[in-house]
Amino acid sequence: MGYVVLSDPAPGYSGHPLRVLIGLDYNGRYTGLLVEHQAEPALRTGFANQHLQAFLDRYKGLLAGQIPRAEDEDNGTRDGMTGATVTVLAINRTIAHNSQRLAYMLHIPGFGQLGLRPVGDEFEAPGISTRDIWHQRGRSSLVLGLVMLLLSCLYWQRDTLARWAAREGRPLLPGLRQVIWLFSVTYLGFHALAQVSITQVLTWFHALVDDWRWELFLSEPLIFMCWVFIITTTLIWGRGLFCGWLCPFGALTALLHQLARLLGLGRFQFQLPMALHRPLSKIKYVLFLALLLGGLFGNTELDWLSALEPFDTVFHPVGENGHIPGIGFAALILGLSLLMERPYCKYICPLGAALAMPSTFRWFGLKRKLECLECNSCAKRCQAQAIDHNGNIDNRECMACLDCQRTFYDPQICPPLLVEKRYRDRVHIPLTPIDPRGYYTPAPSERLFASQEPKP
Repeated sequence: MGYVVLSDPAPGYSGHPLRVLIGLDYNGRYTGLLVEHQAEPALRTGFANQHLQAFLDRYKGLLAGQIPRAEDEDNGTRDGMTGATVTVLAINRTIAHNSQRLAYMLHIPGFGQLGLRPVGDEFEAPGISTRDIWHQRGRSSLVLGLVMLLLSCLYWQRDTLARWAAREGRPLLPGLRQVIWLFSVTYLGFHALAQVSITQVLTWFHALVDDWRWELFLSEPLIFMCWVFIITTTLIWGRGLFCGWLCPFGALTALLHQLARLLGLGRFQFQLPMALHRPLSKIKYVLFLALLLGGLFGNTELDWLSALEPFDTVFHPVGENGHIPGIGFAALILGLSLLMERPYCKYICPLGAALAMPSTFRWFGLKRKLECLECNSCAKRCQAQAIDHNGNIDNRECMACLDCQRTFYDPQICPPLLVEKRYRDRVHIPLTPIDPRGYYTPAPSERLFASQEPKP
């Protein structure tokens, strides 16, 4: 015997409200919980309903306001399931707030044992406030913040790095990318489970239209930091810095492609011809617009399209979370990545499409020469196939690998520099450093000749 309360609607990960049926006995302990309403894509495609219910069953016997604990990378505990998402944290908050309020109103014994504190019209227990969550994730947030700062500084100096790598003939840029990729896959992907998702983009739109709540976005610090990084760098340089360097799944597929080459599978690797690549690259935009319009008009039937993100299946295969279609799709993408550079990023990723659109208006682009209009040297080397036959870079598809910038300054590869080098060798003009425009600086004899020309 006891009490049953239906929680107030609370915004979930998808932006749609969550409602939970909460049972308490006369001593203020949970007797059972049931999610009465939810429209969370992760709970219908990633986490099976039985995993959610198994998590809720762990509340039984706890006092109102207490929450189950699981492993955490910082201090050994985390509020929710291992690898808790914003959805689970929202459920925790909904249960805690509503059960605490019921226990307080009915003067249920045991309420005062939890050290509850008032927050506005609600009550909050230690360990579930936004401040406490950020404190728990302190070390992880610091590590990620330092890596983001380092990556931003390196990319800000991309011109210097590309010129140095071209001058010394060293694989500096590929080495830096591989280090960042390994960090992204191992730490962000498998360890911290901080892979951003298209459902978070939809949550932003829902919040702007319906009810903006900062606590919803701040409840997962690493995800929030990733989005601050994404928004900032996309507006400055385009989506390539995140998609090409820091995205855990994109990094995993890129590493697999390079691993296949090391294992001798390079002769089987291929790219689609541009005539086929261009129309197929539009698929991801169609998927994103379908998800966006479906979400804005309340059509949750289209949310299944978010299952096309294999992130949970790869980085967090909880029990039966890896349902057979999901495992098969993820295996297909990873297998294809051995033979093709980033097939998921190029053709399917709706998150990439969402970030590609504002990349059109980025503030800074990559350098090009007049000769690039007739030269296809960079285009042939571009694994993202983001350079057309006229030498123009499509910033919506560019992965910011900087290979074209290294070629831009490399006198052994760049055709205009090769022509100039051969001419100077033939007429015995010494080679000079390459200037920021990607050309040889004038030799002393050339400057002297130019100064002796008659003035008009």
